[in-house]
Amino acid sequence: MNRLATLALAASAFAISLRAYAYDTQLDSESIREAYFLGRRSDQQTIGFLGSYFKRLPMPEHGPYISQIALYTPYAQVVMNSWRHTLGYSAQQAERDYQAAGDIIKVRVQIEFTPTYSAVRKVVPDSGPSNTVGYELRSEDFWKEFRFSLVQSDKLVKPLLVKGTPIYDDSGFRGAEVWLEFAATEVRSGEAIVEIASPDGGLAAAKFDLSRLR
Repeated sequence: MNRLATLALAASAFAISLRAYAYDTQLDSESIREAYFLGRRSDQQTIGFLGSYFKRLPMPEHGPYISQIALYTPYAQVVMNSWRHTLGYSAQQAERDYQAAGDIIKVRVQIEFTPTYSAVRKVVPDSGPSNTVGYELRSEDFWKEFRFSLVQSDKLVKPLLVKGTPIYDDSGFRGAEVWLEFAATEVRSGEAIVEIASPDGGLAAAKFDLSRLR
């Protein structure tokens, strides 16, 4: 009985440990093919899967609008790449792309201008009449004035890479899309919080439960 009880406890602990590391790193060929074909489906199952890695945030009363935050695990990246490549993209190429990228967590942040934080900003000169105010178009790399963080419990995970591109549409300069990359080995399963601090003191955040994401 004692031996059976020990085996039962060991099996239970093993199952718990698997749940504690739900998201996949160091994907094998089988996992890559599975993710590839999920992306190729390009149906509601694909959209539903990718939607769980995506958060839309409410409009703030003041300041820039952090409208979207997405976090993609290595597995989700394979699904995303397969979904985006509509023609001539094979499972073999998906595996090569994964091997080239390595085991990383990708975070995408979309920043949009608002009436209180627009593409045009006021400029007050250091000298001259106090009522002299000018205006200028924000730099395309205005996003560098923001602080981007990934936090787990009391641990701050530092990004390997941060890069951004401006967003333009028919109305003109509309904001920026920022990508961050983190070493997957530095990100534990469990709750991960992406935080964005804006230059005016605002803070936007999105929570992702990596124990429930693959």
